[in-house]
Amino acid sequence: MDLSFWCYSCDCYVENKVVLNPYEQVLSDYKFGSEFVPTIENVVEKFPSWKIDEKKIANIKYFNFIELFNQKKFKNIVFMTGAGISTSAGIPDFRSKGGIFEELQKKHSLETPAEFFSMETFKKNPELLYEFIKTFSQKKYYPTPTHYFMFFLESKGLVLRNYTQNVDGLELLAGSSKEKMMFSHGNLNEAHCPECKKDYPIETIKKAIDSNKIHYCEVCQTPCKPKVVLYGEKLDDSFYDSYNSLKDADLCIIMGTSMKVFPFNNLPYFMNQSCYKMVINNERVGSFDFDNVSNNEMFVEGTTDEVTQKLLSDLSLLE
Repeated sequence: MDLSFWCYSCDCYVENKVVLNPYEQVLSDYKFGSEFVPTIENVVEKFPSWKIDEKKIANIKYFNFIELFNQKKFKNIVFMTGAGISTSAGIPDFRSKGGIFEELQKKHSLETPAEFFSMETFKKNPELLYEFIKTFSQKKYYPTPTHYFMFFLESKGLVLRNYTQNVDGLELLAGSSKEKMMFSHGNLNEAHCPECKKDYPIETIKKAIDSNKIHYCEVCQTPCKPKVVLYGEKLDDSFYDSYNSLKDADLCIIMGTSMKVFPFNNLPYFMNQSCYKMVINNERVGSFDFDNVSNNEMFVEGTTDEVTQKLLSDLSLLE
């Protein structure tokens, strides 16, 4: 007995010491002697007493992931991000306590924040959205370490697609290419008429907003707006057209999103089961099985800036 362990599912030796240590101790006691009585019944009974807690599972999966990454196993990375990656830039998120939704709900006496950002409300009272955009645009925001992390991986030729729910455009400021970006909920850098879809220069809309005026479409007289997707609006066709490419993804990194908004939260289902899923967040989100030590779904707790900087130091990308 050489104290080695073989996984019949993976058809290889188990080498992770975090997993092996307690089991090696039992077999070592059996082989070399101790107070432990080495009967088969006692050994079998002893093994289940070493339950691996959530933190140990996370560590096991993290180190396995780092090893696979450094072996260049991941070549088609998909990012899925939400407001949490921009909070360190000074932009409040939407759904957390003290976030944008709560502030608007109080200010405008809304039953739900969706009322403020709905297409129905915009058509009746476009001033509300114009006021929000004017307030948002008064401050200059800059990319965070997380944005630069995504650009860095793209510069290495590793990014298949970068999906974001954010409309701030900080990914582009960090250097990410427009070709790789999927602004799932639109952006503030382009404008159009939501009715007839005629495009307008964003500067035209900004000028109207700064003058406290509404810019109406020359064709159908509908109020124009930046290409942000409001409640009741359909996402751009390019979002749905991108589903087919997701089958090529081998790693999906999900950061700073609640994973509550459909169809954005449905994207992982279009990826192969073999695709690794890494969630970086302050709390668990989505319907992933993080506590199964043998699968490829992992949760890394922490801010996206902290974790991405740790990843940079652990991955052999800077060499």
